[in-house]
Amino acid sequence: MDLPLPWRTNKPLPRVTEKPRAQCRFYAQGTCLKGATCPFSHDAVDNAVPIPLKSEPQPGPTQQCRYFAAGSCVRGSSCHFSHEPVSSSAAPQVDSSSAPPSPTDSRKEVPCQFFARGACRNGGSCPFAHIRTESTDVDHQPWNATGDESHDAHDDEPDNDDWSRVFGGAIALFGVGATVAKISLPTDFSAVLLENLAADSSPTSVQALLSRLDVDVSSEDIRMITMPNSDVCSASITIKDPGFAKTLCSKFLGASRIPLGVKVTQVQVPMPRDSSLQRVECRRVLVSWHRSVRNAWLNYSSGRTAQKVCDKFNNGSYKINGTTIKANLPESSKNQWNSVAWTVMLTGVDGAVNQHAILQALSKFDAPKHIELATPTYRNTAEEATAAVEAMLRQIGPVEWHRASANSKGKRIKLQARFFDEAHAREAASVLDNKLLPFSKSARLTVRLVTTTKVKVSARIYVAISEALASQGLKWELEHVRFVAYPPSNGYRVLKLEGEDNKAVGEAKKTLEQLIGGQVVKREGGDLWRASLRKNGPESQRLKEIEGRYGVVLVRDLRKSQLRVFGPEIKCQEATRSLENLIADISSSSSLAHVIELGPDDFHWACRGGFQALRAQLGDAKATFDITSTPKRILIHGSKADSAVARAFMSGKKDNGANTISSDTTCPACFCDADDPLRTSCGHTYCSECFSNLCTAEGSTTNIFRITCVAESCNKALELPELRDLLSSASFETLLQSSFASYIRQNPTEFQHCPTTDCKQVYRASSTGSSATHTVSPTFTCPDCLVSICTSCRVSHTPLSCAEHRSNHAEGAEFSSEQKAKLGIKECPRCRAGIEKNGGCNHISCSCRAHLCWKCLEVFKTSEECYAHLNRMHGGIYDEQDLLY
Repeated sequence: MDLPLPWRTNKPLPRVTEKPRAQCRFYAQGTCLKGATCPFSHDAVDNAVPIPLKSEPQPGPTQQCRYFAAGSCVRGSSCHFSHEPVSSSAAPQVDSSSAPPSPTDSRKEVPCQFFARGACRNGGSCPFAHIRTESTDVDHQPWNATGDESHDAHDDEPDNDDWSRVFGGAIALFGVGATVAKISLPTDFSAVLLENLAADSSPTSVQALLSRLDVDVSSEDIRMITMPNSDVCSASITIKDPGFAKTLCSKFLGASRIPLGVKVTQVQVPMPRDSSLQRVECRRVLVSWHRSVRNAWLNYSSGRTAQKVCDKFNNGSYKINGTTIKANLPESSKNQWNSVAWTVMLTGVDGAVNQHAILQALSKFDAPKHIELATPTYRNTAEEATAAVEAMLRQIGPVEWHRASANSKGKRIKLQARFFDEAHAREAASVLDNKLLPFSKSARLTVRLVTTTKVKVSARIYVAISEALASQGLKWELEHVRFVAYPPSNGYRVLKLEGEDNKAVGEAKKTLEQLIGGQVVKREGGDLWRASLRKNGPESQRLKEIEGRYGVVLVRDLRKSQLRVFGPEIKCQEATRSLENLIADISSSSSLAHVIELGPDDFHWACRGGFQALRAQLGDAKATFDITSTPKRILIHGSKADSAVARAFMSGKKDNGANTISSDTTCPACFCDADDPLRTSCGHTYCSECFSNLCTAEGSTTNIFRITCVAESCNKALELPELRDLLSSASFETLLQSSFASYIRQNPTEFQHCPTTDCKQVYRASSTGSSATHTVSPTFTCPDCLVSICTSCRVSHTPLSCAEHRSNHAEGAEFSSEQKAKLGIKECPRCRAGIEKNGGCNHISCSCRAHLCWKCLEVFKTSEECYAHLNRMHGGIYDEQDLLY
């Protein structure tokens, strides 16, 4: 503790006029390391605020300073009397008769504008009111944003799925029930690029430019392409008119009303980006830059106090606005007459911090005598800096979404942004990386392009493979690929991979898909599968027993007729051996599945409780309900006697008085208690597997593809967002692809697949008579296999005309027809698909939704029309041999 000097008195010393010192140029730049010991002046810095405090704490005075109360005390913090604000109830009562009237100052009612900004130099001697508010206690509020980069959720990003997909080169737009609402092909459009337009051009000005050539386009079809620091820009125009590009290019030739230098070029029609959840996306950038910082010098008269403050800052005991600050070792001025001989320099202090915030971070025992603040690296607030960076990004191209980090304690400000186009994201990473910020002479941007992919997987499967994911996650981390598993929602988890190296993310995606795809159960090189596993019968119950016994997850892939197992390797091997025994039991069993097809009345009876009554009669394991087939069926797993009992029971169904099922837990697809239940918006509960199978089976029907609730009297078409939430990402994308394939199959006169083997491209077919009116055959050149296909004949016959091709093909076609007739194969008049009939009635439902008479191949719109035709023209719906059978 400093001892008072014997000659020190309370009398004011005579003022000594000192010669002004030269300004310290290093201090003006915020880099002076000498602090108060510097021989040059630091007074010119705006934020150098002397704070006259005692170096060592003394017991505080208890008597209130009446001059401070009147707003006229000139001693400030050196006053021997208390300057603490006293409420009216606690204030000492003074007898007005014995005490002289206190002088009043009208200025004390006026708030001090410098104190409000934290920059009042007068302290307690200021005649204006120092009113403390929330904004003065914390000079700059922490920067609030929607989320932090390291703890984002997948729904932080806006749901921007436009429900369009690209299949086979076609753009399919889906609607309610996953029905195809519209299909467009690149051949339906044409596109041009206008270059060398003025930098301030807009869609409206481009419209006006084209109107000079009598060309009308919508502003929605025009997309501006701007370049930073360029005096020109471009415009991309895409019109649903195959001849638009050629027409516009021809009108530009020799046009006198077009500005000099503007040119037009026909370009390839841009395809829309894939908006599926399984996509690999390269449209997001991570942008960061250093926060505004400054140095601060704390001056002390005691070296011990200065060292103590330094240690507390470095060990994290002292933080400024919650941020850890580094402090340099105290430096001494080596001047015994200097009352502030020790200086502690704080580095990396936020540029918005003022002396008040520093004092708030210290205890009153460690308060310095003097604080000096250097000029910050830049004066913009975090919000202003972020807005400026966002403007720089928008100069590159339109930004779909952006989000700033909520972490206000980091050394860097971080911003995520997603462009509409991948090309703009790549350009931003190339052009803006390491670019100087417009508001700073030293701060530079760091811009990184991020590759992201997401998949959605069942929560059950995620739990089963969690150990493998944890192990793989450590390997991905070494490759700088970040793995995130979001909390479960509706029985599913969204998994995300992201990183700056697109190849590393691509490899990680392959590994993740292998993990979530499980292991196909095989035996002797073949898939371990039996047809009875497709339905919820006794075999499916035994599958659940195996799951519980070994702690694995078994999934029946009905589309591929495969069993998949998920879990630790050893457990999967043990479960596989039990599955082999199960398949062996099924194969050796003499019991057969007897099929009872249901008419409309039978189906209505089964839905209203009849099936549950039948199961109670026979036993739960002997009857299953196949609601996905056409017609609907009940399968009896047992002997012929069991089948006879079931038929007899159903024949007396009117006397059984089946009641409507009222249980909320009964699955309307299998009429059992829902296993791993999910609930639709219409209030019905399904087994998750039943619901997935219901969606899978829809593609095999000849009806219009439409996912509806199969509960009795419901038939509600499910919306796409709901289907996406109720299905895994793979199942949802498969559903949309099945809907697309069903639409193409059911509309053969409008769309056809490329005939090349394994080529999935789709083209728009023309009528068979259209080639007769054209000298040149209408052709489609497949962009994948590059084969030119006649859209009328639907084969490749270049360079022959359609007539020449038909003439040359007639002999071979006749031979082919003879061979088909010998094999009993007939061709659908509508889609030309080969059909073979091996029994049943003469009504044939083709996959193109055509109802055919097998006898004469006449086409009908409905089955009822076909049956009426068979009875009227052919004497019945069966052939004689079919009746005998």
